[in-house]
Amino acid sequence: MGSTEESKGEANSPFMIPGLKFFKEPESDTRPGNLFSEKLHSDYHNNPETGYHIPFAPIGDPGNRRLKVITIGAGLSGVMLAYNIEKHCPNVEHVIYEKNPTVGGTWYQNRYPNAACDSPTCTYQFNFAVDPEWEKFQSGSEYLRDYVAKVVKKLDLEKYMTFNSRVIEARFDDKKGTWDLKIEQTASDGSKNTFTDDCDLLLGAIGILDRWEYPKIPGLESFKGRVIHSADRTKWEQYTKDKWANDEIVVIGSGASAYQVVPGMQPHAKKVHSFLRTPAWFFASSPAFGGDPRPQDYTSDHWLLGPDTEEEKALFRKDHGAMLKHAKANEGVLMMMQHMMVKYDPAYYRARKTLTERTRKWIKDDELFDKIIPSWSPGCRRITPGDPFMVAIQEPNVDVHFTGISRVDENGVHGDDGTYTACDTIVCATGFDVSYRPPFPLIGLDNYDLRKEWHTVPGGYMGVMAPKIPNYLMYLGPNCPVENGSITGLLEAIVSYTVKIIKKMQRDNIKYLVPRQDVTDEFNDHVQSWFKGTVWEENCNAWYKNRKTGRVDAIWPGSALHFRDAIQDPRWEDMEIKYHSSRKRELDRKSQRLARQRTRSRMAHLETLVANFQETDSDVRFSSLNEQLSKVIGERDGLRSLLESLDFTIRSHLDETSAKKPFPSSALCKDGRAQSLQSRLDMPDFQETSGNEAFDTAASMNSTDEVQAWHNPESLDLDPSLFQLPPLSPDFLSTIVPQIGLPRCECMLGASHGTGTTLNIWRQLNDLHQSLANIDLAAEDRQSEDSVIRAVLYGWNSVTAAGQALNTCRMLRSIDELSGLKSSPTDRLAILSLIRLMLVSQSSPRKAALPRWLQARPSQNLPHAIAIDFVFWCETVASPVLFSL
Repeated sequence: MGSTEESKGEANSPFMIPGLKFFKEPESDTRPGNLFSEKLHSDYHNNPETGYHIPFAPIGDPGNRRLKVITIGAGLSGVMLAYNIEKHCPNVEHVIYEKNPTVGGTWYQNRYPNAACDSPTCTYQFNFAVDPEWEKFQSGSEYLRDYVAKVVKKLDLEKYMTFNSRVIEARFDDKKGTWDLKIEQTASDGSKNTFTDDCDLLLGAIGILDRWEYPKIPGLESFKGRVIHSADRTKWEQYTKDKWANDEIVVIGSGASAYQVVPGMQPHAKKVHSFLRTPAWFFASSPAFGGDPRPQDYTSDHWLLGPDTEEEKALFRKDHGAMLKHAKANEGVLMMMQHMMVKYDPAYYRARKTLTERTRKWIKDDELFDKIIPSWSPGCRRITPGDPFMVAIQEPNVDVHFTGISRVDENGVHGDDGTYTACDTIVCATGFDVSYRPPFPLIGLDNYDLRKEWHTVPGGYMGVMAPKIPNYLMYLGPNCPVENGSITGLLEAIVSYTVKIIKKMQRDNIKYLVPRQDVTDEFNDHVQSWFKGTVWEENCNAWYKNRKTGRVDAIWPGSALHFRDAIQDPRWEDMEIKYHSSRKRELDRKSQRLARQRTRSRMAHLETLVANFQETDSDVRFSSLNEQLSKVIGERDGLRSLLESLDFTIRSHLDETSAKKPFPSSALCKDGRAQSLQSRLDMPDFQETSGNEAFDTAASMNSTDEVQAWHNPESLDLDPSLFQLPPLSPDFLSTIVPQIGLPRCECMLGASHGTGTTLNIWRQLNDLHQSLANIDLAAEDRQSEDSVIRAVLYGWNSVTAAGQALNTCRMLRSIDELSGLKSSPTDRLAILSLIRLMLVSQSSPRKAALPRWLQARPSQNLPHAIAIDFVFWCETVASPVLFSL
């Protein structure tokens, strides 16, 4: 069950949802846009010459790094990952690709007659959503499919999942530290299309019993009747019980599927032929398999605690502690089976004796009994619930053939013993591809393809990772303990291991981590050495063992509890870890897009709150919503004040007596009139202008439409009904210069400032730069200040082409490109101009290093500095800006 503490009573009871119990956990606000997603952490230049950056970020804050995780598969593992990553891993984008049209994994595919799980239902559940309403002690596939689907729906986990999407290739890019995936998606009409995706961490929740295998029998394809694999869902949906009555059916296989198919079809079929090449040991079955419903007391160790009575289940509905105790008791009994796997242990002898005696009670025929008792020890192959099978093979319409099949013709099968059996249907209960190789090229470091390299020996690390395959975890990998206990407990341990990997990658900004080859070799040497003296070294045909080499690939060297303890904490010393370098580090544009998406998500969340409020009329919601809206209004008002202050500062330093000289190197347009935003967006990055194309200072921009086009920054795509904020005044929308009568900061009014004028800030910025073009500042004006306007108008390449790419300019370009500003040209020009001044003043704080018009700026006498306003501007107008100065 994944929990080690017992609870009883109301204090620790989970809250109830019809049919399910969900455990309460510490509440945390993981809404998009809240908590970490709103924080903007920045870098500052430590050495402009080398480009080395020192990150300015709180230790352990997941907001320091946005991580993308892709999971392959939406079975039990995929559902566990969806829940736990959402619950415990902030700032993670999680995508799940599933090849089937819905969740369920192996239980979605396996729908053969009598398909069921051989673990007790009370132990085969998610630890975060337990169901006290199970029908049987060992549940069938239909119940398990419904249970998984119910959990996904109740917890809204389907939002992470994309169905009918099969990964066909995964390749690791060691330079970027990411996986590049190719995915094939099947539409409802059967058409296919291929697309790509990438991630930082790839999780292979493919499972081990997923890709079925038909037996390699000559002539099988020539058979004229039906050939069905036990895991082929679509064929079983067509081949229903009413079609079995007149058929003679051959069932090939001697594993768990075959032992369920035969008793499932026997009561309805005309004739069933069971071909068993090797026999198996059977333990008690529950009513799910048609077994004896009485408590199983055939061993002194009390192997299973018997079917759950209605009285027990009524208690479990009321008392979670009692149900947990019951599940732990069953799981503990299964763990004790580990002792019988070690030769010469008393449990080893007792198990062989008890199972032999029990089989004798079920099989009355001496010849059949002699053939069905294996020569190898119990546990070499998985011990299977087999009471119904032993009953079915003694029925008149069932024949058992203890032989293999040499070939198949169009009408029947030829046995290795020379017999021939005519039939209408062949059911291949022959298992799965258990080589642990992925069903697609999985290419890691040095072009190491796991699908090819693991063809013979799957040398994994601790059952969860593989050397040379960075940032990749498996569910379940080689040597996971699948031989005893419930599989859900193992998956819980690996998911917990995964969460710690994610947090480590976020905390330490890890590019990739991969288990070392030498450590992996030592682990595998230990594993294979441990099997000496156990039942698994015997010669039995089991899927636990490699059929070619005899190597044991599917057993852990210890119990399942030992496995959970071994991977409780990742052994970082076993890993080769590479970190993202801070030297000339690129802040990719995808992270900036995600930041904007988080802002949109926050706004969308507020919109949902408004809608819910309108429906529920809740005072609490109303108060919370009002508080959040007030904050948004405050941010809007702060931005408006900032823009006004910026305008005052610029206008206060205009020299009315300065000559209005042409400024050809940064001309705005050919006809002397400022161009509209739309026309600017359509212009190329660089456009040559002649020296005669000057900006006409007499042509001011008086059109409010044009001014509004220049000064409105690009906004988020939000529903206009999201906020009922006080509307902006037309004056504010038309120009950032306030109208007469508004309060003004006296420190920002120069002696030359006139009253009653409405200025065009774009025009005045050009006039400002023009006024600086005297003899003293000619070189600086030509090579540095002018580069800002040139970059805004024509792109940074034009600055380089003009020979103006000095050191300050190069730094400014890096900041501009890394920040990805999406402001209007006016805002962008103002921001870049301020950044340039800060760069100049920080690299050379001498008075002479500053332009003359800034040397005696009035804001120096204010309690707040321009830099503070500037940082506020960046976070409000252009939220993805990830730097500060």
